[in-house]
Amino acid sequence: MATKKRFRYVKNADWDRYKHVVQKFLEDDSGRQTIGWCRHIDQMLLMGEDKAPKYTLVLIEALCYYNAFRNWPINKATVSGELDDENLVILIPKSAILDYLGPSGYLKFNWSEDRFLINGIPYKPDGDTEVAQAKDEPIVFQIILKRDRDTVLGPDDFDNLERDEIQVVQDHIWLTKGNNYTGNATVISKVEWQALFTPKN
Repeated sequence: MATKKRFRYVKNADWDRYKHVVQKFLEDDSGRQTIGWCRHIDQMLLMGEDKAPKYTLVLIEALCYYNAFRNWPINKATVSGELDDENLVILIPKSAILDYLGPSGYLKFNWSEDRFLINGIPYKPDGDTEVAQAKDEPIVFQIILKRDRDTVLGPDDFDNLERDEIQVVQDHIWLTKGNNYTGNATVISKVEWQALFTPKN
C-alpha cells in the first residue's frame, strides 16, 4: 500500500529562494564590517628561525554582535569568581567563504591557533556552530570570540603582506594575492585598513 503523499507548506523553490535571500542580505547589506581572519601557518620554518610571520591574513566581511545578548554561557570558574569569556559574536554566510569549506561543508579553521582582528583587537575563537537552518542545511556560521590579551598583531606578522602584494590606488589598498575567497585582488579603503590594526579608544 502506497503511503500518502505529504503536503508541504514550503516548496523546494521557496527554500532555495530563502537561502539566496538570507545569504545575499548578509553579504551585501548587514554583514559589511571588514575583519581580518588570521589563519595560522601550520608548519615549521624551513631554517628553524625563531621569528617569522605566523599568519596569513584573509579579509572577510561579517555581521558583528558586540555582546548585545548572550548566545550561550561561556563562564570559567576561578578562585576569585567566574570569568565571562564571551566578548563578541560574528556571523558569516557560507556563500561568502566557499573556498574555506571542508568536504562536509564546515568551515576549515584552527580554533586553537587562528585569530580574528576586529577594530584593532585580536580575538580568539571560543565556540562555533552553524545557524540559519534552511530546509536541509544551515547556511550561516556563528563564531563566538573572546579577547586575546596575549597576542599583538601587526602587518609584519602576516606572510602575505609583503610590499609587492600591496598597492595603493586612489585611497584604497589592494591586496593582490592570498587575501580573497575568489582569488582576485581584495580592495579595502585606507580607513578600513587603519581601523583593522588600530584599537579604538
